[in-house]
Amino acid sequence: MDVILAEKDSLRNLWSLSMDCFDKYVFSSYSIGVFMDERFVPRQPDQNVRATTAIETRAYAKRPLDVFNITEKEPMKKRSPEEVEELKRKIGLIARVFSRNYAMDVYPSPDGGWSCGFAGGDEIMEEVEKFMAGEVPNLDHVAQEKWQPKRIHYDVKDIEEGMSEDQVLGVMRHEIGHAKNTDFKLLIEGQKMALDEGYLPSSYAQGWNSCEDPWVNNKEIGDSETVREKMTDLYRKWLPETRDHINTQPASHQLGLNIIHYWLTNESIPTLKDKEVLDLFDGIRSAVDEYFEADTPAESQKVFREKIWNTFKKLEKKSIEQEKQKEMMRRASGSTLGGEQGGGAEGKGQGEEQSMIDKIRQKLGLGKSKGKQGGQPQGQLQPGGTGGETDPKTKEEIKKEMERQEKAAKARKEKRDKEVGSDEELPEDIDLTDVPPELLKKIQEAIDALTPEQKKELEKKATEALDKKQADAANKKMPKGIQMEKDPDTGKFIPKVATSDKKKDDKVKKAVDDFNTEEDKKADQRARQEAEAEALREAEGKAEEAKKREAEQMRKDGFGPEEQDLYRRFKQLEQQMEGHINGFMRAMERYVPKKEETAYGGEAQYAGHKLSKRDVVKRAPLKDYRIQLRRQVVESEEPRLYIELLIDNSGSMRGQKMEESVKTAIFLARVLKRFEIPFGIKFFGDHVAAPMKLGDDYDDARKKIKPNVLKEGNASGLSTDMASPLFEAMDEMTAAKRKFVGCHGGVFIISDSGANSGPLTGSALGNYIKEKQKTFSILNFLLSDSAAELAEAQRLFGVGNVVQASDFGNLPSEAFKILRIVLERVLKTFRSS
Repeated sequence: MDVILAEKDSLRNLWSLSMDCFDKYVFSSYSIGVFMDERFVPRQPDQNVRATTAIETRAYAKRPLDVFNITEKEPMKKRSPEEVEELKRKIGLIARVFSRNYAMDVYPSPDGGWSCGFAGGDEIMEEVEKFMAGEVPNLDHVAQEKWQPKRIHYDVKDIEEGMSEDQVLGVMRHEIGHAKNTDFKLLIEGQKMALDEGYLPSSYAQGWNSCEDPWVNNKEIGDSETVREKMTDLYRKWLPETRDHINTQPASHQLGLNIIHYWLTNESIPTLKDKEVLDLFDGIRSAVDEYFEADTPAESQKVFREKIWNTFKKLEKKSIEQEKQKEMMRRASGSTLGGEQGGGAEGKGQGEEQSMIDKIRQKLGLGKSKGKQGGQPQGQLQPGGTGGETDPKTKEEIKKEMERQEKAAKARKEKRDKEVGSDEELPEDIDLTDVPPELLKKIQEAIDALTPEQKKELEKKATEALDKKQADAANKKMPKGIQMEKDPDTGKFIPKVATSDKKKDDKVKKAVDDFNTEEDKKADQRARQEAEAEALREAEGKAEEAKKREAEQMRKDGFGPEEQDLYRRFKQLEQQMEGHINGFMRAMERYVPKKEETAYGGEAQYAGHKLSKRDVVKRAPLKDYRIQLRRQVVESEEPRLYIELLIDNSGSMRGQKMEESVKTAIFLARVLKRFEIPFGIKFFGDHVAAPMKLGDDYDDARKKIKPNVLKEGNASGLSTDMASPLFEAMDEMTAAKRKFVGCHGGVFIISDSGANSGPLTGSALGNYIKEKQKTFSILNFLLSDSAAELAEAQRLFGVGNVVQASDFGNLPSEAFKILRIVLERVLKTFRSS
């Protein structure tokens, strides 16, 4: 079961795009999913809105389609059910968007083939029948909107496996062109005109369609190269069969096919042998061009009636004469090639085709169709019977010629199957241009020898055969709502508007509604699954991107790939300090002491240290000797401070003490780097480790400072040797003092007790510290709430140089305070000196 596809209101807004860009967007098999987030549902008749009833003319650059690149067809792979459904949704969207009718229905065709159709044909059926019977003079009283197709029918077989997607989209755009541009009322009026003139309405319909198809194609192609590509692919399938079969068709149909070929290639069919047809086409070539380039249906139909129709009338007569000759050959040989039953040596696969049609109809709950009725071959011509006398030798010649014709038909079919597939657009028939002229002369002599009654019967038979062939060809192209049917009174095929079978419509609607309900459930489930999959893909994508960013940042911070856990711990500590760092930077900017430099400037004096060239030129000629500049001291941007941080790494520092100490190290490293103050970090316990030497760049990944700070800060020391790191720090401070002339050094020591090992402990260590404090600032952060430990620290560092942080979490804040005090003290000292 298929689905009636309907529009989404949001599609109305898409017309702001350029047509070619939108063609490419919609024709993309991927982009169609954008519009599939909601199920298409039928709209009620009173909601049907046509975007515009005017025929919009789009520029058409006249140039042939590139249809000559014909290769052997690739085997068509049967589409999966999912692929079939996706293609159905795509053609439904395309039909709705490009027809500008957002309530356009898209149905499977129970009888096969592609066409546009009328949703309510019974509304105009009675008026058309009255008009064709001459009971009403015209159809002007029928509202124009009733002639506008509301449906497009597609061939189920083509969708499932018969056509490539480009071909499907090409034929869909062709049918959209008819639905949007063709005025079918003018077609009915033209067929009535042909009937009144004594000609076959099918001749008019067949000739009109050969001009109308290219005209609507021009409208659809317009300025869209994408549609041109789809049309090109579609007509590549049409072209080889047409060239191979052209001489088997009635002369009137040959002219129609040649018109389409001319539109495609700008030339006549090279295999067309009938010189009269070619000459007649040359006579109407300019009129055909005029039809193709017409702006409106009224203009194009005026051209057809006044300048083209007369040529088709001439060829109708010739075609009837040809049908007489073919009928005589069939009767003489007993062959059915080209007859109603058709088929020739290979037949037409009619049983298989009928079986397929019946399956489709049963699928829609419509029951089996009647199928095509073919008569048995008539008996051979006999004098006084149904034909003139033919001698045995002539009959044998005809029989052999028909056998040859059947073999040729078989060869054409095999070639068509190899190149474009098994679908047959043009039925097999006898090629009279390939019959030896002597034999044709004998056949014509047999016809001329018929009695008047026999001639009349043969004329009737030939006319009916031509009429049926033309009607069959026209019915493949005309809307399903208007089909040519044989009139029981006149025996001619005339247009009939199909009546609406309410019972049948109800069955189709119920089947469609049931299908839609089931598809809704499937679509909802697919949407949920797709949303979940998309969310998962998005999450995985973000995770992968975050992983890449993390890996890159780890590399920049000096962490190896195997140190991910260590890196994440470092980032956690760093983020905890981020707010403190920014606030401290803003507060302390003005307290950072700057290095003083010597410069020469000010007003020139009589005595100084440097000549002012400007004043020499300006004042010397006036005997004013104030030309000397004096030395001045100015602050540079370079800070006048360098600091080292020493952290106790003994076992007693394990836990929060060490975590806060490491956070303080991170804080100082970040702040001092921003102030461009040289900084170093050392850990001490039973040995000294220096993850950051004085003056190192904290962000230098090659030195792996950040990971090493965390690795060394593990509180694993078995004792507390405070003297050894102080010795090293003082050596570095002394070297820095020589390097950074006019700058001050400071040492911050974080510990939870005094020293219990090393070269100096107790009062000896205290005396060493006090001696060094004469040159450098040495302060202690004591992480202990013990009064005894506080007294010990004060004996070592001095009362004013110890900060006790009994609440270890306050260590960073205390460090902020001490650093600020040191900065203020150094700044004050320098400014007072």
